[in-house]
Amino acid sequence: MRKLIAIIVLNFLTLGLYGQQCTIEGITWDSIYIGTSNKIKLEGFDCNNLHYKIEPSISIEKEGCTLNIIPIKPFVNYKLTVFEEKKTPFVIELHSAIVTLRLACLTTNGLVKDNSKISFGVAKTIIGLKPIVNCPWLHEAVSIVAYTFFVERKGTRIFTEETFNGKLSAKALIFLQNVSQGDIIVFDDIKVRHPGESQSIYRYIKLFVK
Repeated sequence: MRKLIAIIVLNFLTLGLYGQQCTIEGITWDSIYIGTSNKIKLEGFDCNNLHYKIEPSISIEKEGCTLNIIPIKPFVNYKLTVFEEKKTPFVIELHSAIVTLRLACLTTNGLVKDNSKISFGVAKTIIGLKPIVNCPWLHEAVSIVAYTFFVERKGTRIFTEETFNGKLSAKALIFLQNVSQGDIIVFDDIKVRHPGESQSIYRYIKLFVK
């Protein structure tokens, strides 16, 4: 998944003159996402005398000094102009994107980079799964509902449990201390809840212990 990089989207000339600035959901960010609210908070403006336009035209809801932009197409570059009478226009460049989600194996030392192979030592530190979403204000809104965790050895399941959150049970953590090279660790029927959908199902993550 291509990582989206946060960049400063302020018009520095305007910022220097009037102390105006903007953030998206409180973060200095230049991407807006399909299927979710994108609240642009404006500071340093007279909210009662605030005008704006966006090109190409899309739906915008205004409440005070907050603009909620709702794009319907991905990969579009937008130019948002905010202005007050007799002041230099404040111009913001925005880029629409799709919210993407991936799942990563979580260990006591962080995330596993490769969801296909794992070292013998790292396998013993697995504690569960973590959803990774590219939209920063949706990080806490996405959660793992449940999954089936099992370990195979030479084609036979030697451990299985149903897990109803992102973390493995104490019993599973103890069992992982006995994994061997050649074992296969599987997170199956992974159910994830995220905004816009009550639940999505991802087939599995399979890790080969090398």
